[in-house]
Amino acid sequence: MKKILFLIILISPLFVFGQSKGDYFLTLNYGFVLDENHPDLDIDSHSPDMYTGYNDRDDAKNSIKISASYHLTDNMLFGVSYMNSEIEGSNDIEIWNGEFAEFNLFVELEILEMNDFGVYAKCGLGNISFDSFRNLVFDGGQVPLNSYSGDSNKLLYGSRASYQISKNINLSLEITRNIVNHDGFDGWDYGSGKDRFLYQSIGISFNLK
Repeated sequence: MKKILFLIILISPLFVFGQSKGDYFLTLNYGFVLDENHPDLDIDSHSPDMYTGYNDRDDAKNSIKISASYHLTDNMLFGVSYMNSEIEGSNDIEIWNGEFAEFNLFVELEILEMNDFGVYAKCGLGNISFDSFRNLVFDGGQVPLNSYSGDSNKLLYGSRASYQISKNINLSLEITRNIVNHDGFDGWDYGSGKDRFLYQSIGISFNLK
């Protein structure tokens, strides 16, 4: 991952295009995938909802997301994104590990602009394919019949802060909450109908005019 980031920074001066509203952009994000803690999803009291960082476990996963977008108006853009990632969470009883690939359509609306700095609100929908399984904490043994593979639609919302460092390159900080409409995303379907995860990232955008 560090080599990829170094390569992005190294080649960025080669993208010498003028930036203006109405242009196309390519964005690469690098960040953390985090299973969220949601006690409202605790259907089974013997094995409550698992989440990343439980008991200070260092189980956050890193992932790269690639996006392409187009400014429909001066303050609104439409885009598509793709990410392939791992994810992990735990509680006192179990640890779950998963892999997923997602494709999203999204819209961003600029809600604040100040010099070269902008803040965007983001929402979208997509599709996610996943494979997940659970292991017991005390011996690492896989829980029988406690695994899931599937596909689901999903929603996302969040925000992005962007800073224009040159005429054609932007840097950004972004956080999105992703709602998967399938409780089996974390390896077991208790019937809650959904699961959630966060993606916190830094990004670099290039104008493809």
